[in-house]
Amino acid sequence: MTFKDRIDSSSWQIPPANISLKLAEVHLWRASLLPEQTAEFWCLLSQDEQQRAEKFRQPKAQQWFIAARGILRLLLSRYLNCPPQALAFTYGAHGKPMLQRSFNDLRLEFNLTHSGDLALYAFTLEHPLGIDLEQIRPDFNYLAIAQRFFSAQEVASLLSLPLAEQPTAFFQIWTAKEAYIKAEGGSVFAGLSQFEVKLLQIPAENAWRIDQPISDRCLLYTLNPGPDYVASLVQTVPSNLPVTKQPISVQCWQWSQIQS
Repeated sequence: MTFKDRIDSSSWQIPPANISLKLAEVHLWRASLLPEQTAEFWCLLSQDEQQRAEKFRQPKAQQWFIAARGILRLLLSRYLNCPPQALAFTYGAHGKPMLQRSFNDLRLEFNLTHSGDLALYAFTLEHPLGIDLEQIRPDFNYLAIAQRFFSAQEVASLLSLPLAEQPTAFFQIWTAKEAYIKAEGGSVFAGLSQFEVKLLQIPAENAWRIDQPISDRCLLYTLNPGPDYVASLVQTVPSNLPVTKQPISVQCWQWSQIQS
């Protein structure tokens, strides 16, 4: 996996009225999942999505799920010129959502992720991608998770950092791994230990950079969605061309209900 860019929180712009997605472009959308939006999004969901939402025991988790899926439908409807409630999904072996072919003449690929009250969405044409977002929680027992799912070298790298930097580094490794596995359509917990992620600190940007090749057909973008969050995007590219030749353009938009 080849590192391409660090996309900062200042990159998220108000979108134009008309959005079009071209080949070799990735569109990222950032959205806040607000509880008061739940009722209007509920009517956009399919019966199976509503049934999934009803299984959440915590009201806040249920509200986040409903809002995340409602916004996904509204965004997809902009690209496909189709009513949001009419869209139908299929799911991969490990739960990755995909559009049914009858709705997808554009060969649109997408992925979504949410953590806390923030969601990210990624869209491109033809080539699968994966995105993962995590809220940085300093009180989270990240070391126990790292010791279970990370390589010995990754755990050693975490422990070598100042204690205050370890939570951010852990979540940056985690999001890079999960975004890569989501792009490939695999199982997260089955694949986390199959490759290593090396983090290099960049003092000028005060950021963590992924610097470990994992695949010769993936581009990795380290994202900064905002304070207390980290995220990663992985874009697959054609296997007949090296990733360094890919003219991938990433555009970042801030979603709001007013503009939808």
